[in-house]
Amino acid sequence: MDRLTQAMRGTPQDDPTADMSPIDMLKLRQALAAQQTVSPEQRAANLATTGWDALSVIPGPANAIAAKDAWDGGGAAIDAFGEGRLGAGTLNAAAAGLSGLGAATGLPFGRLARAVAKDAPHMAYAIPAWHGSPHDFDKFDLSKVGTGEKEMTRYGRHFADRGWGHYFSDDRDVGDSYRRMMAGNGGKLYSVELDVEPKNLLHWDRPITEQSPEVRKALEGLGADIPDGATGGDLFKTLERAAGGDPQAASRRLSDAGIPGTQYYAHNDPAEYSTFQGRPFEKGVDASSGNPGDLQAKTALNFLDAAGGDVNKAMQNAVATADRVGWPDDVLNGVLNHLASGDIAMNPATRAHNYTISSDDLIKILGKE
Repeated sequence: MDRLTQAMRGTPQDDPTADMSPIDMLKLRQALAAQQTVSPEQRAANLATTGWDALSVIPGPANAIAAKDAWDGGGAAIDAFGEGRLGAGTLNAAAAGLSGLGAATGLPFGRLARAVAKDAPHMAYAIPAWHGSPHDFDKFDLSKVGTGEKEMTRYGRHFADRGWGHYFSDDRDVGDSYRRMMAGNGGKLYSVELDVEPKNLLHWDRPITEQSPEVRKALEGLGADIPDGATGGDLFKTLERAAGGDPQAASRRLSDAGIPGTQYYAHNDPAEYSTFQGRPFEKGVDASSGNPGDLQAKTALNFLDAAGGDVNKAMQNAVATADRVGWPDDVLNGVLNHLASGDIAMNPATRAHNYTISSDDLIKILGKE
């Protein structure tokens, strides 16, 4: 035991402090701490923080500071709830409440509020989502994955089309469409929270070069041969083939690397997340009507979507297509006018996503109907 203890402590050759007494070690630490220097920038920041905290206990300035903190905290709470970060939203709301109390009383609740809000970004992220199923259950169980496959394959779908695991959508209508697809008027629609951040999920539709930094870092350890221009879906299929066609093994390999699932677009039609002259696109444009103006607007939107929202690129592509296909001038001019006028606006941030999660522990059922 003595030799094991000595080995764990090291030797004087390994560690010059190994033979020091506790008192000498304490003196050394104090001396080293005294030698530490603080940069002018850090010193100025420390002074500013000290001054701000001092003002926060003086009646008058304290009320004003707390009122500002309440405003900032309320805005941060709204943003967090909107993004699905329920824990962070709750903390920011609490911080706003404390600051509001400080604004009313002049007491130094603002400092406590800022301490609470400081931890808010680190709270668990939760994606609100929906899951449609022909079955009634109280907990998600990966051993049951594929039990709805018979119903899915009747519609040309497979339970591992976009990865292996439980499937969800942040669009309620999409979740309910799966329920109706598999169970008609029966089955259950589950409201859930997914304890995962989108930045940690492999995006099926985006190139590897456009994945989040967290996903790209995780992929470095896979050692997979990723072709240039490959998407997340291409990578998954590569892993699946390497596992002998086993999608579960491919998902497990991603999970072991720190990627607990995939995400992909719920809708492929850009009209569902775009506007026309300030209105939802599908309300302002009826492409099925045969009206030339509506058809040109929808064509312009498709070019804008293919160009990633770049108007100049979309116009160049439209001109090239018109030259190649032989569009009449009035058609090309109509498309270009829609692009140049700013009538069409895309908001990809509102585009609905589906998710495949390969861990039961990341799923919390909120309700079912």
